[in-house]
Amino acid sequence: MNSDSSSLSSLSEGATVSPSEKTDLTTTCPEADSPPQIHSIDVDGDLHLIVGRNECPDMHSRPSRHPSEIPHTRAVTYVVCSKTLSRSSPVWKRLLYGGFAESKKPEAGGQWTVCLPEDEPVLMKTILNIAHGRFDQVPVKWGTVKDLYLLTLLTDKYDLTHLLRPWVQGWMQAMGTSYEDEKQNGRGVIPHEAASQCIWIVWELGDEDSMEYLINDIAYGSPLNASERLEYPWKGSGPMFEGIMEPPGMAGE
Repeated sequence: MNSDSSSLSSLSEGATVSPSEKTDLTTTCPEADSPPQIHSIDVDGDLHLIVGRNECPDMHSRPSRHPSEIPHTRAVTYVVCSKTLSRSSPVWKRLLYGGFAESKKPEAGGQWTVCLPEDEPVLMKTILNIAHGRFDQVPVKWGTVKDLYLLTLLTDKYDLTHLLRPWVQGWMQAMGTSYEDEKQNGRGVIPHEAASQCIWIVWELGDEDSMEYLINDIAYGSPLNASERLEYPWKGSGPMFEGIMEPPGMAGE
């Protein structure tokens, strides 16, 4: 729901045209320097989108095992259609065709590559599948509240939330069930982090009824702390939206 300018501002911090910088661990961990796996979203695609980065666990704290036995976070290269991306999002259109560094196509025969090291590959794959019409690859039921929260953060960043509309009803029903289950297990309360994430999700997806329900449900059971912010009544919890994206104007509600 951000404007193009705000989305582009955040995008410019995470997009590069060269491979992500190698960490200091690269010299001691061969796994951290392995090339990204390639997945074809569009077999005729003209753009290689490198999403995420190779990250290695701290060499000083890892167990004494071979690097190949340690879980690593890996970048993924998605072969996509640049025109499809530009039609899907004004942010991507400006990024790819608006005169930015990423807009510079290589010389004849070269590969057009854009790196998005700050983004999560699996979540981006869902968005790319939707944008390219590969609906059979899109989950009918989403995973956890946190997963849906992270997905909507990504669609907000690139102004792509409108693509999720066909799946919103099913995903929201599943989230509502999860929310009520959490309340039952927590004797009427759910962790403040999950509650904050739920509010962001329903705001980003434009579900006004769920937004009203959540705000009332949480506000009635949340006293104000010394800073006049809602203090969610959960053991060990802090203020609402602590470390969670907050919808505009929520602090004043």
